[in-house]
Amino acid sequence: MRHASGQRGFTLVELMISLVLSMLAAIGVIGLFSSQHQTFRSTSAISDLQETGRIALDILSRDIRMAGYQGCTRHQPDPNDPNSTSQISLVTAAGTVEYPFRDVAIRGYDTSAPGWADGADADIQRIANLVIAGTDVIAIQFADTQESQPTGDIASNAGTVTLVNGEISSQILNGERFIITDCTKANIVTRTNDPITGGGPLTFDGTLTDSFAADASILKFNNNIYFVGNTARTLPDGTPVSALFLTTGAVDASGAPIVTELMAGVENIQFMYGRDLSGSMQFNSAADVTAAGFSDIVSVNIGVLASSTELVRMDDDATSYTLAGITIASAGAAAHGNDRRMRRRFNTAVNIRNRRTRL
Repeated sequence: MRHASGQRGFTLVELMISLVLSMLAAIGVIGLFSSQHQTFRSTSAISDLQETGRIALDILSRDIRMAGYQGCTRHQPDPNDPNSTSQISLVTAAGTVEYPFRDVAIRGYDTSAPGWADGADADIQRIANLVIAGTDVIAIQFADTQESQPTGDIASNAGTVTLVNGEISSQILNGERFIITDCTKANIVTRTNDPITGGGPLTFDGTLTDSFAADASILKFNNNIYFVGNTARTLPDGTPVSALFLTTGAVDASGAPIVTELMAGVENIQFMYGRDLSGSMQFNSAADVTAAGFSDIVSVNIGVLASSTELVRMDDDATSYTLAGITIASAGAAAHGNDRRMRRRFNTAVNIRNRRTRL
């Protein structure tokens, strides 16, 4: 038998060289994959931040523009006398009082101020322990533009009203308010029963200031309170995930506030409130505006700090962000998290449409 000549295997040196080259190639591929994966995560985080910030600004801006809207009812019966009494009355089981709708249509709270919730109404008191310290809270009141009519006349002592449009009835929760108006007078009442599918009657406590004809309008009364709180979720390092929340005054069977998570990843919101002083706009934080001063607010600067819901950065974020003129640093009072989340700030200014005139 003849053996083929000129055939031989790899030497040990050649084998080692080939292994080293293979390892270097593998390291390069792994490095490229890791870099591309990090780029993908960063790009995805930036996209999510843009969406979070823009939607949060849109939600807040939309409601702020509507602050004080009350349908066809004037803010006072005499358009030439800004001090005349309001046409709107708040009806409760204890009695009926004039409701200064325009004056309380927008209210702000600076949680950095000690005792910020002291003296606030019950809706604010119920959420005070849910709000992240150092963030702002805003409460906005306005009537829905969608309205309905009652199925018949409403007696002053009726205690209930059934609507032609059952959809509106189903949108008003137990504890939320609605407006009954015939354009010459208006009553705000609180619903005391749960909505049912398809509508159903809306019951309320108290006696109306007068009867209303069947051509009266029924509008949902929005008392939208926005705040930043923690969700029940955490990041891999244990950091709580924050979000923008909404509460409307509705409560559950235990009396706890019903809150709705709107946008995860909102870490902070700040507001500055503007008054037109002789043609010059002056902006102040909520802590520097008196309760009476909110009736003169005509513009609001909004600042939103959005943070990624993943740890994307390679190092901790020590950047300072300016929200509506307020600096949010990584340390100190009202600080943002000193972690590897990616952050973006979003700012805008909104004029309050219904503050152009006192009518």
